Amino acid sequence: MAPIHLFDDYYYREASPEEFGAFYTAHHRRMFEHLTGIPIEPYMSGAELQRRKQYDDMVTAMYELRLFILYRDEVIGWHIGRQAQRDAANMSNTALFAAHRGRGVYTAIIRAALEHYRAQGFGRVVSKHHASNNAVLIPKLRAGFQITGFEIDERYGLFVSLTYYFNEQRRNVYRFRTGALRPDEEIRKYL
Repeated sequence: MAPIHLFDDYYYREASPEEFGAFYTAHHRRMFEHLTGIPIEPYMSGAELQRRKQYDDMVTAMYELRLFILYRDEVIGWHIGRQAQRDAANMSNTALFAAHRGRGVYTAIIRAALEHYRAQGFGRVVSKHHASNNAVLIPKLRAGFQITGFEIDERYGLFVSLTYYFNEQRRNVYRFRTGALRPDEEIRKYL
């Protein structure tokens, strides 16, 4: 895929699983050097690890989106998303080298990724982030994501779950369920 313009000298393009995997492996630690994740694999038995691999091998037909984020011709970050459920994509991981943070690149890649997921027919996009990660939470909320839950993950700690609804009526149902909206005529049909 040819690079698609985001703004100024920033672009993105889809990446093959092989090239994405190699870049991710080479740079993951650098992107997330401040995190204190605790791996769970050392606590899993050989049988548990084997079952997990079997399950991973069975879900090969699920949609995946791998994007490289470029500044001019240099890869400066990535986005990876996966189908989470039948109608939901999960924005699994987005990362930028420190020199390119705070310039609006993340906001631009959110919009680009949402358009990819919309084009694939997903009804919603979900993501989870550390509760203190304002650099991600604020742009996502500004883009129209809604807070849909909290989770304590044994590896990484407290997460905030976010959901973006493409359908306006689904957003209204969410807003009704959270107490931010009186039920409209459409919602009252189902109460």
